[in-house]
Amino acid sequence: RKQYGWFWQCPNGGKNCHYRHALPPGYVLKSQMKALLEEESDKMPIEEEIEKQRAQVKTTTPMTPELFMQWKKKKLDERDASLAAQQAERAKNDRMSGRELFLSDASLFVDDAEAYDKYQREPEPDETEQN
Repeated sequence: RKQYGWFWQCPNGGKNCHYRHALPPGYVLKSQMKALLEEESDKMPIEEEIEKQRAQVKTTTPMTPELFMQWKKKKLDERDASLAAQQAERAKNDRMSGRELFLSDASLFVDDAEAYDKYQREPEPDETEQN
């Protein structure tokens, strides 16, 4: 009878009922479950789908280690070019990170060996003296 569908009205007051009448998320009714199972059984397995798509491919260039290395070198060159372009864009807009600044010009960052000796810390007042 599909009594509990979209158009079902609560006998306790319709839309004014203080209960929330809803199925839990992901719940499937038995009548819908049969349809889903039939649909799943009609689907072909993924292995067969892959083989079907592979049979439709027209190009038959065999993959050799030499062809793969050429493709890989081309992809790495493209990636390096795009990274260099991004870094140049960031440098132009003064948005470089500290690491990028250091890698671009390490002479800007010189560590002073005597920096610790020159640093003078002010003595902290004791809590007993403040009280």
